[in-house]
Amino acid sequence: MHNRKRLFFLIPAIIVVSLAFLALAAFFGLEYYATSVLKKEMDRQIREISDYIRIDYDSLGVNWLAFTVDLHKVRLSKPPLPGYVTIDRVAVRDFTSIGIKWIPTVVRLRNIVLSNDEVKLTAKDLVTSFSLQRIPTQAEIDRDWQVWWHELADGEIELTALTFSYQGAKLEIARMEADYAALLENQTNFGLKFQDLKFQDGEINLTTDTLSLAASLNRNQVPTRIANQVKDFFLRVPPALAQRDPFLRELAALGYDRLNFGINLDYDYHPDTLNLNLSWDAKAQNLGRLQFELHLADFNSPPLPANRSLANVIDFLSVLHSPIQSASLQGFKAVYQDAGLAPRLIAAEAQALGQTPEQFTQGLVASLDKTLGVLPLPKSLREQIKAVNRFILNPQEIQLIITCKRPVSLKKLQEGSFSGIFELLGNTEIEIISK
Repeated sequence: MHNRKRLFFLIPAIIVVSLAFLALAAFFGLEYYATSVLKKEMDRQIREISDYIRIDYDSLGVNWLAFTVDLHKVRLSKPPLPGYVTIDRVAVRDFTSIGIKWIPTVVRLRNIVLSNDEVKLTAKDLVTSFSLQRIPTQAEIDRDWQVWWHELADGEIELTALTFSYQGAKLEIARMEADYAALLENQTNFGLKFQDLKFQDGEINLTTDTLSLAASLNRNQVPTRIANQVKDFFLRVPPALAQRDPFLRELAALGYDRLNFGINLDYDYHPDTLNLNLSWDAKAQNLGRLQFELHLADFNSPPLPANRSLANVIDFLSVLHSPIQSASLQGFKAVYQDAGLAPRLIAAEAQALGQTPEQFTQGLVASLDKTLGVLPLPKSLREQIKAVNRFILNPQEIQLIITCKRPVSLKKLQEGSFSGIFELLGNTEIEIISK
């Protein structure tokens, strides 16, 4: 009886173990077969593009549980161009099917090296991911490969520990991020960010903590939001560079041998109301801080060019001059806080005239008062301009605030017509504050 009970439990256990063994054998057999098929398909694809780029790798590994594929020791070259690219590991996962083919939606490259006789580029990690609104057919891809861009829903790129060397110049970037997203309400957002950037070329040393740009486009490809930040930018100005650049030469004449500043720019455009709000905030160590806000009406921004090459983007910026001329001023505010620049400018001008700084500022104030005496300005504005005199005598902070009761045409102001100036004076409240 005891043996019969043992068999009762032993037989099912043997069956379960046997089935598990068969399942494992089938799984690993299937994995080996599928890996072999994938390797053959990949090698075939590599051969098809060998006329454009050569790709070699040491080994291929597949994890079918995580559905990832790893290529080890990848080498890329494009004869007759010199040099090659080596990648320790290429890992791809989250495949999306296109008919009988597959595309990776997450790709990670580790330890990238591009090298030739003149250029060397290295990066520790490059990670990309994306998703599609619609999977294009193979026929659509063969007809126009750019169909990928039209169907892209979102994407991200992260790059760490990038170094680039060329003819003695060296660029280092600790981290770079780029992202793109096409929202359901037909709005497109994209951004670009660099962290801990360093550049050296001979005596030129440049560093910055953060460089970032974020933008939004509406369904007509019109920019509606642009945010730009430069944080803790530092440049030591060597004498040779100062002599070549007029701006740096003027700063050197005032005793500045370095620049350390930050900038924040915000562009906010509303196509439905044609209103544009623009703000700028720049602060430079030992120089000062300049802030302004500009509010425009009747600003009809053109769309970005379909081909967004660097040249076309620069052309787009020049095209913005026309809608600005057609716009109207609603309001303006500017604030300047001095941190050492004004006294140096006053001292330099006084020295050029053979005067002391006190003599120069007193003479400048007297000249302004004399000029104001002959101009047909409202009494209220004359009182406001006295704040300018106070700033000249004691430069700390000055503000200019213009509030328009009705929008004023910028074109008339740019032409310098008296009608435009008097329209501005009669239709605005101007306030000048000195602290």
